[in-house]
Amino acid sequence: MPSAQPIGEAGTRISIIDGVEAITRIVDASDVDRAAEVLADAFADYPWTRWTVDAADHRRRIIALQRIALEHFALPFGAVAVSFVDGAMCSVAAWSVSAAVASFSSDAEHQAQVATLEGTRHVASKAADRQIEPHRPQHHHLYLGTVGTVPAMQGRGLATQTLRPLINAADAEGNEFCVLSGRAR
Repeated sequence: MPSAQPIGEAGTRISIIDGVEAITRIVDASDVDRAAEVLADAFADYPWTRWTVDAADHRRRIIALQRIALEHFALPFGAVAVSFVDGAMCSVAAWSVSAAVASFSSDAEHQAQVATLEGTRHVASKAADRQIEPHRPQHHHLYLGTVGTVPAMQGRGLATQTLRPLINAADAEGNEFCVLSGRAR
């Protein structure tokens, strides 16, 4: 279990995980490419992405899908936190307000890009979304779109640390949050 200090003035959280310092902070647009790569590494062999994303050039497709979600969904309508160990980004968590889910889902340009990237698995992905939709709360909530940690760092509490600033912010504002997509690793 990591030991942690609270978020400081600079918006960072420092913990010790397996004797190594881990630093968590909220990201900006300059971190998007690396964050998308971390999520691709976390989800490369995950059953959900194997089921919903075409196997041909699978990692490239996941990187591009994650980049779209981060740039056009999480960053403008929520927050993305990342954790670094030994200076390397190892974990990413992205969330947004519930109204953005509907906005993103109805954006034809992004949906066309998503369909192309999902390739032959797009029908399966749409079926999964239809199965989840009735379970989403109808009231305002914060939506955890994804949390992922590179395989070498999984199981050490890093994802929990990466989520902590987002959870603390939600609690401080009295917001409820929801995880329904199956896209956490």
